[in-house]
Amino acid sequence: MELFSAHPCMRLRTRLPVGLAFALTLSAGPALAQQTLDAVVVKAAREKPLDEPQPVGASVGRKVLDHSMTVTTEHAMRYLPNIQLRQRYIGDIGGTVAVRGTSGFQSARILVTVDGMPISNLLGSGYGYAPLWGLVFPDEIDRVDVMYGPYSARFSGNTLGAGIFIRTRMPDKLEGGVDVSYGNQHFDTLQTHDSLNTRHAQAWIGDRIGRVAWSLGVDHLDSDGQPAYIAFLPATAVRSMAGTPVSGALDGVDASGKRRYLVGTSGPSSALSNLIKGKARVDLSDSTSLTLQAAYRDLHFQSLAPESYLRTRGGVPLLTGPVNIDGSAYNLSNTLGFRQQDVRLRDAIAGAMLSSQLADDLQGQFSASGYRVIHGETRQAYPGGNGAQVTPTDRQGWFNAAARFALTPDGLPWLGKELGFGVDYARYWMRTSTYGSPDWRGGARGALAERSAGKTDQLGMYVDDRWSLGSQWTVMAGLRHDRWRAFEGARQTAVASIDYPRRHTNGWSPNLGVRFEPGDDWSIELRGAQAWRFPTVTELFQSSLTGGVLVQSDPNLRPEHATTFNLGASKVFGVAGGTLRLTADVFQERVRNTLFSQATAFAESSYYQNIGLVRTRGVDLLGTARDLFDGLLDVDASVARQKGIIRQNDILPATVGNEMPRVPHWRWSVLATIHPTARLDASLGVRHEGLQYNDIGNTDGRRGGVGYVDAYTFVETQVAYRLTPSVQLSLGIDNLFDSIRYAYHPYPGRTTLFSVKWRPE
Repeated sequence: MELFSAHPCMRLRTRLPVGLAFALTLSAGPALAQQTLDAVVVKAAREKPLDEPQPVGASVGRKVLDHSMTVTTEHAMRYLPNIQLRQRYIGDIGGTVAVRGTSGFQSARILVTVDGMPISNLLGSGYGYAPLWGLVFPDEIDRVDVMYGPYSARFSGNTLGAGIFIRTRMPDKLEGGVDVSYGNQHFDTLQTHDSLNTRHAQAWIGDRIGRVAWSLGVDHLDSDGQPAYIAFLPATAVRSMAGTPVSGALDGVDASGKRRYLVGTSGPSSALSNLIKGKARVDLSDSTSLTLQAAYRDLHFQSLAPESYLRTRGGVPLLTGPVNIDGSAYNLSNTLGFRQQDVRLRDAIAGAMLSSQLADDLQGQFSASGYRVIHGETRQAYPGGNGAQVTPTDRQGWFNAAARFALTPDGLPWLGKELGFGVDYARYWMRTSTYGSPDWRGGARGALAERSAGKTDQLGMYVDDRWSLGSQWTVMAGLRHDRWRAFEGARQTAVASIDYPRRHTNGWSPNLGVRFEPGDDWSIELRGAQAWRFPTVTELFQSSLTGGVLVQSDPNLRPEHATTFNLGASKVFGVAGGTLRLTADVFQERVRNTLFSQATAFAESSYYQNIGLVRTRGVDLLGTARDLFDGLLDVDASVARQKGIIRQNDILPATVGNEMPRVPHWRWSVLATIHPTARLDASLGVRHEGLQYNDIGNTDGRRGGVGYVDAYTFVETQVAYRLTPSVQLSLGIDNLFDSIRYAYHPYPGRTTLFSVKWRPE
C-alpha cells in the first residue's frame, strides 16, 4: 500500500485531491506549489471543488505532514507563516488562531473548513470559541491551504484574518492503519513540579467498491496538561494580625510594576476525548457525485486538584479561608487560580455535498452541514464550596448551506475565464443557563442564577470572475452582499428578565486583484478588498457571571468593516539540485468598529466593545526549499514584521495610539528536514513569537511574565524511521530547552513524544 511519502528514490506515488490538482494548475497564490508531491492524478474537471480558496498564501501538504509529529490536527499548522496557534496542552479545546493583525481574542475572524464543511465555532469570538480541531483526524489530512485576508467573495467576512481550508483524502482501494503515540511533559516552574502524560490512539479503515468510496475511523486521546491558572494575591500595605500565618508565598512584582504574591496554581488538568468519524463518496453518475461525512465526539475535561504554595506552621497547605502573609491579612476564598472545573461535552457534526457537471460549461456544487451540542455541562467551584455553579448548555449549534456555480464560457471573453456565483446561508443559536448547587460535582441544580439566549443568521450572495489580458496580465474581481440578522435575544436573572429587539443590517464587500507574470517562475500581485464581520450571538447576548468573572455582552455592537490591501511577489529559483521559492507580501488592514473583548489575570471582568479604528501594517517573507542536494534537504522558513495601532476609540480615548494586544512585532519560524536515507527523516524546527502587549491600555510595557505575555523561542526536533514498509517509528521533543513562557497561562514545558504508525500492505 502506498501510504508513506518518502525519499524521492523510493519513487512512491501519492495521489492528491482534485481540488489541489486544479489549484496547482490555475491558482495565483504564491506558495501554492510549495509542497509538490511525486505525482498528481488529475480527474474530471467536474470534481474541482468550488469552495477552493483564491488566492492561497501558504500551504502544507501530505509529504511534509508525514515527516512531522501530528498528534493532533493543530500540529499540522504550527509552521505555516505568520500563524500562531494556541495550544496549552495536547488536546486543548481552546486552540484559537492568531495571524497578522488578528489575535486569539478575535477567533471569529478565522474561517476554518474541512472539505467545504465549516468547523469554525462562530457562536462567539475568543478562546472559548476555537475551531473544532478535535473533529478531524490528523492522519486523514491531505493538505492545508491558508488565505490571508478577505480576498475571495466566495467567503464571508469571517476570513478577515484568514481562511484555513483543510482537505482530506478518500481511499481508492482497501486500506487502513493504526497510530499509537505516547508523550510526557516535564513541567517545572515556580514551586510546581509535574510529570504529565499523553496517550493517543487512532485507527481507520477505508475502501472503494465500484462507485462508492468510504472510510471509518476512531480516535482516543487521554492528555494531562500543566496548570492553566496561576493563583495570585495583590500585595497590600495594610498591616494586620488576622488570619492563619502561612509561609511559601512568592513575593514579586507583575509586568506593570505592582507588587503581588504568587500563592499556587489551578493544578494539572486532564482531557479525555473519544471520536468516531465516517465519510463516504458516491459517484451517482459520470458527472455527479455525493459526499457525506459525520463525526461524533465525547469529551471530558477536569481540573480538580488546585495546588497551594501556602503552608501553615505545621506544614498543612491552605486553599481557602483567611490567611496572614508577612503581617498582612488576605482571604483565599474565590481566588481565580484555585478554581476547580469539571466539563462534559458530547457533540456531533454532519455534512453533505452534491457536485455535478450541469452542462459542458457549467458546474454546480450544493452543500449543507450542521453542528449540535448534544449535551454540555460545566461544573465549577472554589475549594470550600464557595460559589459552586452548574452551567448546562440548553441549546447550541449552527447550520450552513451553500449553492455555488462556475461557468466557463467559450467564445465570450468579456465573461472572463471562469465566472463564479452563488449563495450561502448560516444560522447560529445558543441558550445557556447557570444554577447554584450545594454539591458542585454531582449535586442537583439549585435556583436559576442567570440565563442567556439568542440567534443570528446571515445570507450571502457573491459573484467573482477573472480575465486574462494577454499572456502576462490577469485581472480578478468579486462582489459579495450579506444580509445579517440578530433575533430572539434574551437574558434572565433570578430577579429580572429582558428581551432584546431584533436587528438587521446589510453589507457590500468588493475585491479586486491584478497579477503580472513576466516569466514562468515569478509573479507580482496586488489585491484590495473590503469585508464585514458581523457580531456573534454570544458577543451580543451572552452576559454571565461565571466563577467570579463577569463577561458582559452588548446587543448594540456594530459589525467590523475592514479595508485591506496586499502586494505580493514570488519567484522560483533552481538551487543545489532542488527548487527555492521566495515570497514577499506587504499588507495593510484598516478595521472600523473592531470587535474586542478581553479578560486578564488581574481584572475579573470582560466587556465586548467596538474600537473605532485599528490599523495594522506589516511584511511577510517566506522561503520554501524542496529537494536540495538531490533530495537530501527540505526547508520552510518565514518571518513577519507587523504592528497594529489604535487610531480611534471614543469609548476609551486614552488608548488612541496604543498597540493592539496580542499582536507581536515579530513572528518567525524555520523547519529543516533531512532525508539521509530512504527510511530516515529528521527535522529541527524553531518558532518565535515576539513581545506584545497584553491589555488594551498597554499597561504592562510589553515586559511579559506570569499573567502577561512573554516572548518565546521554542525549539522542536523529530526523527522518523520506517522500520519496515508497514511500520514507522517516530521520536520527537517539543520545547527542547524546557523554556517556560506565559501568555497568561504557561506554555508546556519540555515534552517528549513517541509514536508508532502501522499501515498493512
